[in-house]
Amino acid sequence: MYSRIREIENNHDVDVLFIGSSETYRGFDVRIFRDANYSCFNLGSSAQTPLQTALLLNRYIEKFQPKVVIFEASPASFMNDGIESELDLIANDKVDRASVKNSFLLKNLKIYNASIYGLYRQMFNRNSGFKENPNTKNDRYITGGFVEKKMREYNPTHLVNKNALKFEPLPYQQSAFDQIVQLTSSKGIKLFVVQAPVTRAEIESYSNYGAADSFFQSRATYTNFNYKLKLQDSIHFFDKVHLNQSGVKKFDSAVIVDILKPWFKR
Repeated sequence: MYSRIREIENNHDVDVLFIGSSETYRGFDVRIFRDANYSCFNLGSSAQTPLQTALLLNRYIEKFQPKVVIFEASPASFMNDGIESELDLIANDKVDRASVKNSFLLKNLKIYNASIYGLYRQMFNRNSGFKENPNTKNDRYITGGFVEKKMREYNPTHLVNKNALKFEPLPYQQSAFDQIVQLTSSKGIKLFVVQAPVTRAEIESYSNYGAADSFFQSRATYTNFNYKLKLQDSIHFFDKVHLNQSGVKKFDSAVIVDILKPWFKR
């Protein structure tokens, strides 16, 4: 995330801005979209919830001036309290009024402490000179925000309990989503909400999976690619919610054909 944020200064006026949780930065390979002649940037982050999505869009949408925003809205992100993602942004981006506002909303001691320390480092320029290694054991950061996982297939050792989860968005996450819809509309930017493919076990872990579809469809232009693509859990994923590179290629090709080409040909 540190590297991704530092790249923003050199990425203006893009065709497409991708935003959302790890399904975003591991799911939308900027190289595939650039090869199809779409300028783009991936602003996904770990465990990002609508609360952080709204913050990032408000903070950077004027810099990017995207024609299209593609928001990967996983149902789990709307049920997540957002604390992990908020800590990630405080550590790797900046502390400003918006982040302070989120801190008071979340009422978490770790966030208060991180905000104070982050503000200290920001005021005294303590992050200058730091350079993030683009390569880890299994991950490679690609300029433009995508993270490529070393190719492997998914070999589940157990299935999650069927119907163990119920889609019930937290009120403040629902409010943040409505802010995202309003912000993009006010800027004349087309918002596409999508669900990236996940494994069958992940879908079946919800007792009311269709409720998420109804929720998103009622608020924005929405596509659930679990219905569009016939992917195999053991071939196209590296865990229950993340595509491997083989799955990424199929997913991104479908996004280009189903969403971007029709929109940009209007």
